[in-house]
Amino acid sequence: IISQTPAPGVIVRHEWEVRTIESLGPQRVSIPDVSGMAERAAAITIRRLSLNVGTVAHLPAPGDADLVLSQTPPPNAGGVDSPRVSLLLSEKDEGGGAAFVMPSVSGLSLESATSRLAAMGLYVQQAPAPDTTPPVMAVGGPAPAATPVSVAAPTGGTVVSQTPASGHRVVRGEGVRLTLGG
Repeated sequence: IISQTPAPGVIVRHEWEVRTIESLGPQRVSIPDVSGMAERAAAITIRRLSLNVGTVAHLPAPGDADLVLSQTPPPNAGGVDSPRVSLLLSEKDEGGGAAFVMPSVSGLSLESATSRLAAMGLYVQQAPAPDTTPPVMAVGGPAPAATPVSVAAPTGGTVVSQTPASGHRVVRGEGVRLTLGG
């Protein structure tokens, strides 16, 4: 109940009518995906959905200026408590700086992700191979030395996660760790 008439605490006659106004519940908004759009087009898209443009920040990045690199909240986010969408926009990299926003490579094959990252001056870090040697237990004496088992790094699969995550600042020459799924 948002409000009522008569107001609370007012004395009324028996069987007096009380009028109330009920809330429609939490505001339900659909957050659009504006990544890759020009700033003006993104702002129009956001406003058409009765949302507001929040904070706008710029980051030197390769490519055209004033393109949306990242947004908060992300597209189709649930539980949004504010009708504001903040944007991170690209700006011309005048100083030849080597920092830029990490793209998402999730959903790509290992080969595609590796080539995309290499084109940006990043490389895929090889995670150490897991030790699959079972522990050796000795009774009554020292354990014999275990022979290390070599496990080949996976050469296929689809990227399911990455570190650093997309939207984070990265520097050319930095390594990226990829987690692969079947």
